[in-house]
Amino acid sequence: MMRSRGHSTSKRWVRGVLCTVAIVSLVMALDGIGLSVLGYQVAHAGTADSALEEKADWQGRYRRLLQRQARLRDNAAKSRENYARAQRRNYPRGGARQLFILDAEAAEAELVKVEAETEGLLEQARREALPRNWFYEVDDEGVQLPAAKTSASADQNDSREGRNPLYFDK
Repeated sequence: MMRSRGHSTSKRWVRGVLCTVAIVSLVMALDGIGLSVLGYQVAHAGTADSALEEKADWQGRYRRLLQRQARLRDNAAKSRENYARAQRRNYPRGGARQLFILDAEAAEAELVKVEAETEGLLEQARREALPRNWFYEVDDEGVQLPAAKTSASADQNDSREGRNPLYFDK
């Protein structure tokens, strides 16, 4: 019986040594690729900063494209509205009226290009396997355009929209 007992003790010893060797080799392998078991968070701190910078960069590019789209839509709508107002009888005729429609068409053509650029950005992000929620966050923010400067009289005279200012009651 002594002999079998010694034999099982040596098996345990060998298992212990093999487990120790396996753990040491695993730690060395992880350390070789830039990770250590004890310093795991320290190694990830650098990648977290770069990931946040990458996220901010992609979101900034997407945000700028969305703002350009909104600005172009707004410009096209205002130009079309001004053109429609210029069609009325008491507004002057001539080249100024035609400029409104040309501005609207130019804004709409530019809008198509910017929308294609936005789709290209999203496609590139998909190819690079970026998280889609980065872009959802920007979509949830909403587009904020700078406020247009308007005169105080234009804000007060909403009922007179489309009328010739010469005929406003003072």
